[in-house]
Amino acid sequence: MQFKNKRLINKSIISIGFFICFFLIGFLITSASIINENPILVLNSKKHDINPNITVDYTPPYWNPPLSNQIRIFGNNFSYQITARDTESPIDSIWLGDTKDFQINILDRNDTEHWAIAEISNKTALSLGVYWLTIYVNDTSIHSPTKDRTIKVTVKTEDMIFLENLITASQLSSSAQDEEINIPGYEVYILMIITGASIASIILRKKHFLKL
Repeated sequence: MQFKNKRLINKSIISIGFFICFFLIGFLITSASIINENPILVLNSKKHDINPNITVDYTPPYWNPPLSNQIRIFGNNFSYQITARDTESPIDSIWLGDTKDFQINILDRNDTEHWAIAEISNKTALSLGVYWLTIYVNDTSIHSPTKDRTIKVTVKTEDMIFLENLITASQLSSSAQDEEINIPGYEVYILMIITGASIASIILRKKHFLKL
């Protein structure tokens, strides 16, 4: 009888041991699945407790209003205000790809509402021509990608802008009258007249400027 009791006790101990092992394995698997499903959990460095209220931001910031190409008159300073926003995190930084000719400064920001206003200006006198300016922005989350946008900055003279506007107006006018006027080369005649008048105006303005 005593031998049988020992066997029963050994079997009970083994059964309890298997139960404890299965329980620990199940607990570890459950804990691992909870952590994997919630990668947002963050440990507090002081208390080492888990804070489930912190969210991870995977979306990049955006421009509101959207960025647009810019045209400036030769000799004038360049100034362009932009606004970056984010849905989840505060705006961290806004910077430029071209720091030789342009510079950027943060004018205002609101970390609670997740927006920042910046102003782009020229560092040097801009020459006539086209500048391709890339603008970058990121937020404080390490998970969201950086947002970038390239705009076209064109520097022209007043006469160039005036002439382009005249040509555009003549093209619109001629296309609207295509069905009413059926004269061969009518659009070319109108364009030549407007172009000649604009060139004469430019020459007269130059002569007047030289006399001064």
